[in-house]
Amino acid sequence: VISQVLKNKSIEFNISVVPKVVQVGIHFDLFYQPIQNSLRNVGYGGEKESFTFYGVDRKRGHLVEKVVSNIKDLNLVSHNYYNHLCMPGYYNKIDALVMSSLEEAGGLPAMEAAAAGKLIIGTPVGYFEENGKHGGGVLVPLDELGFLNETRKNLMYYKDNPKEYREKCEEIQNYAREHYDWSKTINSWVELLS
Repeated sequence: VISQVLKNKSIEFNISVVPKVVQVGIHFDLFYQPIQNSLRNVGYGGEKESFTFYGVDRKRGHLVEKVVSNIKDLNLVSHNYYNHLCMPGYYNKIDALVMSSLEEAGGLPAMEAAAAGKLIIGTPVGYFEENGKHGGGVLVPLDELGFLNETRKNLMYYKDNPKEYREKCEEIQNYAREHYDWSKTINSWVELLS
């Protein structure tokens, strides 16, 4: 499986074989872009909505729309769920990516946009739960009110402080180079398939 979350789920569902965790990587150079000078355009990481078996929207794109629409001089750059080959072009249109998910196995958009030098703001799910703590972006709470308040606060801060915005994006991009590129994650796959 690609994350500890999925390993835990398999144990929860009483699957008798305990899976090995291997991390997905990205091709850093495919997504790399120079860092923008300021924050004006915000993108959304993932499908706009995706419902669980119990009817819970686990992606919550409407929350990103809500928070961005209430900040002057910020634009939400929406997308249809693009094919992965189109994502570098999408990241070229944005300055920040917000991931509002309640659950993720991995979270490729956050990894890809980090390589593109974008500000990443996300909930503690998938790979971002750990990577957001260590330089991969800005962690915000999972609960709706906390998510809205902290995402708004961070977007406004980085919009109003271009120097700090560029420094944070550089930190995130360097983190992506050192932790997300396939050259850093491939060994666990080689071991698994050997």
